[in-house]
Amino acid sequence: MVKASRFILFFGLMAIVSHIYAKPLVIQGYTHTKDKDSLYLYTYQNTGDYLEGMSPVSSVKPDSNGFFRFIYQMKEGKEFTLKQGDKYIFFNVFFSAGDSIRINMSDNAIGYEGNGQNNVAYNDSFPQVFYRGDEGKKYTGSFKMSLDSFNSYIDERKEARYHFLQKFADEKPLSDAFINQANQDIEYNWALDKLQYLWKYTYFHHMKGVVEAKPGYFDFIDKLDIQHKLAFNVRRYYFCVKDYVTEIWEQKLHRNPYKDQYKFENQIRARLSVIDSLYRGKIRVIAYGQVFEDILKWPGTKDNQAKIQFTDSLLEIFKKDHDAKQIDFYEYFLKEKNQNFSLMNQPAPDFKLKDLNDSIVSLTNYRGKVILLDFWSVHCAPCIKEIPNSNTLQDKLKGKDFVVVTVCFDSKQKEWKGMIVKQQWKGIHLFNNFDAHLNDKYFFNSYPHYVLIDKFGIIRESNAYFDIQNLEGHIEDLLKN
Repeated sequence: MVKASRFILFFGLMAIVSHIYAKPLVIQGYTHTKDKDSLYLYTYQNTGDYLEGMSPVSSVKPDSNGFFRFIYQMKEGKEFTLKQGDKYIFFNVFFSAGDSIRINMSDNAIGYEGNGQNNVAYNDSFPQVFYRGDEGKKYTGSFKMSLDSFNSYIDERKEARYHFLQKFADEKPLSDAFINQANQDIEYNWALDKLQYLWKYTYFHHMKGVVEAKPGYFDFIDKLDIQHKLAFNVRRYYFCVKDYVTEIWEQKLHRNPYKDQYKFENQIRARLSVIDSLYRGKIRVIAYGQVFEDILKWPGTKDNQAKIQFTDSLLEIFKKDHDAKQIDFYEYFLKEKNQNFSLMNQPAPDFKLKDLNDSIVSLTNYRGKVILLDFWSVHCAPCIKEIPNSNTLQDKLKGKDFVVVTVCFDSKQKEWKGMIVKQQWKGIHLFNNFDAHLNDKYFFNSYPHYVLIDKFGIIRESNAYFDIQNLEGHIEDLLKN
């Protein structure tokens, strides 16, 4: 009897421990019966993902009745995206461990049930209020306002978002975890708008250089709890950390009479110095990591050895501290670095995708030509900005064995085709709606991303920088071989 009691007690304790540390998120439902594409679930798997974007964590193919189910074990809440083909079932929705949601898709609508349905409803509704219609236009136009008018508007906007969240929660119950997450998102969205005002003001007014900040402009940062545990699960938090460093650095560079003589290595060291003056602890490591991302995107094959040495020296910083968050970052960036360089001088991974005429096209179709691969998205402003440069490059190399092959991600086919027509974009255009792991094959998580491939199908630049003069020179060299 005593043994049985101990047996029961042991497994009872085990059940309690597992209950405390991990619970499943269950997402299930029915797709439209005509749609047999696999569904992909994305989330932030580690700290590095908050810099680069969500990673796919699971995929399922619906059965003959259209039924699908995801069971994802997790210890704490985080955001998820569910996608089928080029359709988003939901986008960046926060779920807690133990949540469940049932989804039913028809021709005209998607229905949600379960204790996660209000999470989806909130994420669907607040953009309609704050980023669409007249308010959306006012928000975009606010970056053209004077500084005082902008600050007044953006403060009112933050309070309006808090009020909207409270009103929504009064009408449709939301978990405490979801409300805490939403509060952090509102707070850091407000801070990010204030940080980005300086450069957006110059952009909208077609100004050159940097608007010099008035004394005390960045004091609002002191009101934020940058060590708040909940903030580490909010992506805008990471943007704030990076933009704060960037703005402080830009202000210092703006006042430096020798700014034009700054080499890339010196700029990086100067930014690290800014980080050391602003941050301590985990937040300092996060900021270092974001600078590391810029180093990995440092263009030019001639600089590869210098890039390797520089990244190695920065990685030493991550190895010195045994904090779990820092170890996470160290492992992430070491993997990023190795992947970034591993593609160099290797055969380009092949893929087959549909072109504008719905014909299947393979990358190997263009063997014998120098290829510039352009991975992009309709919703990526820097991608759209580079289209005229892409056309210029193609005009310069017209008649030679060179081709630009673009691959569109995270977009709808109608938007994709419309953008190409609108921009009169030259080249070969492909749409990625069924190779969910193509970005993994080429080791990138953000757009635009460029890869330069020689006539023999060998990658010569795994993360090319779109500078027409440098690219043209490198392409001409490859054409001679």
